[in-house]
Amino acid sequence: MMATGTIFLTSREAIAPVEALAFPSGMEIFSPTDVVIPANGTKTVKSEVQIAAPHGHVVTIEPYSTNYFLSVYSVTEMNDDTNTLEGIHFIMKSISNSEIKLSRGTVLG
Repeated sequence: MMATGTIFLTSREAIAPVEALAFPSGMEIFSPTDVVIPANGTKTVKSEVQIAAPHGHVVTIEPYSTNYFLSVYSVTEMNDDTNTLEGIHFIMKSISNSEIKLSRGTVLG
């Protein structure tokens, strides 16, 4: 059973996380916008989501990608006073000679 924290959406484009189908103890975080990663380039995607963990709990973000030409890394900014992940960003690196287009709603983590 997953401990629930408070989820804040920081923009109108943000998509609320949902319980993950593949991982029963987690939630899926989505891209709030369409994204184009240049050929052999990188792009940072802000999730527009903040997560406040209950006292004594830790939130970890695992990047997710089904695209074999894309490496995804997660970066978070933690506010220690409120135990809130305030910035959940995904750095996407293309290893393709063509640009990669991801649509709004693509699972990032």
